[in-house]
Amino acid sequence: MKAILMSIKPRFVADILNGSKTIEVRKRFPLNYRGWVYIYVTKALPHLSKTYVSDYEVYDDTQWDKKWQDFNGEVVARFYCDNVEEITPFEEYESPFGMAYKLKENKIVCCQKAQLTYDEYNHYLKGKKGYAIHITKLEIFNKPKELSEFYPYFIDYKKASKYLKEMGVDVVPFKHGQVDINNLSDGISNILECEVEDSVGPLNSSYISREWLEKETKKYLEDFKLTKAPQSWQFIEVGD
Repeated sequence: MKAILMSIKPRFVADILNGSKTIEVRKRFPLNYRGWVYIYVTKALPHLSKTYVSDYEVYDDTQWDKKWQDFNGEVVARFYCDNVEEITPFEEYESPFGMAYKLKENKIVCCQKAQLTYDEYNHYLKGKKGYAIHITKLEIFNKPKELSEFYPYFIDYKKASKYLKEMGVDVVPFKHGQVDINNLSDGISNILECEVEDSVGPLNSSYISREWLEKETKKYLEDFKLTKAPQSWQFIEVGD
């Protein structure tokens, strides 16, 4: 299943997990995307944690207790994106007291739901349009997930080309030099299935099963698991 992995700073992840932040603002995002977004907590300070007596909170090093669980660098939750809206910065004007913003209700509401000040909102967009990603159906994982549990949806063709040739997999790259991991997986699976049929007979016989084929295919895909978080977001492949 195609999904999105998004890197979010600890402060904003805390707001999402506590339910006070229901919009995430980004400079770039697919306007028509509807689906799951997995939340990766960036490694930079402050620490994100949850104590026995508090909601999710952030702590700097002077407040931090090493006994607490540190969620930085982990995938802690996912939400369903059911709507994406184009947004624009506040217009500025010269008031008797200096520069001020022309306040419009839709932008005020966006800032409130995104847990951003007007200055933060405008500074981030830098005079250009952005996207308001609506957060619904939040699911917090009982056990945070590691990056290595995910596969990128698109794989760099140059990185995979030698491997593909060795496997005998014929996968045509897209114009931007990437291949779809599902096409790669299908290619590997087809090669393995042919090898099995040549040696012991068709799948689902007494010798081999479809489950075995899926397991073996995953072994070949190990080299393509995520090792680095996206700077902003990226498409990933996840189980249903």
